[in-house]
Amino acid sequence: MILIKNKKNIIFALFLTILIVKIIIMGLFSSEYQDKLFYPFINHFVSNGGDPWNWVYINKLHYEFPYHPLMLYFFSIGTVLIKFLHVDNIFIHNVLFKLPTLFADVAICILLLKTFKSKPISILIFYFLSPIILYASYMHSQLDLLPVAFLFWAVYYLKKDKGYKASLVLGMATCIKMNILLLLPILIIYICKTTKKRKALLSFLIIAGIYLLFSIPYLFSAGYHH
Repeated sequence: MILIKNKKNIIFALFLTILIVKIIIMGLFSSEYQDKLFYPFINHFVSNGGDPWNWVYINKLHYEFPYHPLMLYFFSIGTVLIKFLHVDNIFIHNVLFKLPTLFADVAICILLLKTFKSKPISILIFYFLSPIILYASYMHSQLDLLPVAFLFWAVYYLKKDKGYKASLVLGMATCIKMNILLLLPILIIYICKTTKKRKALLSFLIIAGIYLLFSIPYLFSAGYHH
């Protein structure tokens, strides 16, 4: 019992140490993607609402946010906090903007720990401490961990035979970034082979319905298409 408790304490201490390192890095570093493309775009949406893609397109601005609406909504959370708290400290500004990335990263780590319960140290070292993620997501301000987190979440539900919940999460994942569609056929085939046809059809309709729910306000927007 003492050995098990000590191992859990070591795992938690390692997790917490890596988490603190990531928070420091996300506050110290930024990129032109964040400062000149993403943040001005999201800030306009938070301040004015409406269709920010069309606003940028019509006014021929150089802001860019080549993602789906749900990505915009999630990353608006940090911008809302920045504006509400009147943040002018660059470190805090960077941390708040990247909060969805941090939450997604922690969620992926937890899902991996739940899935591979016998390999916590390996997961913390090879995933949570991955230099690729540290650079791409925390230093270079890429947003890709969010759709990956939803994909992992959906696969976790599939492994638990919770097809409808998996379909709901997959639908949300496709509304975050289009690359999830590349894996969608494989996941749908898996659903079809592991459940009844009626349930598989309903799962597909849930995925399509969630995608349309979030995307339909922008589907006829020239700026969104561009």
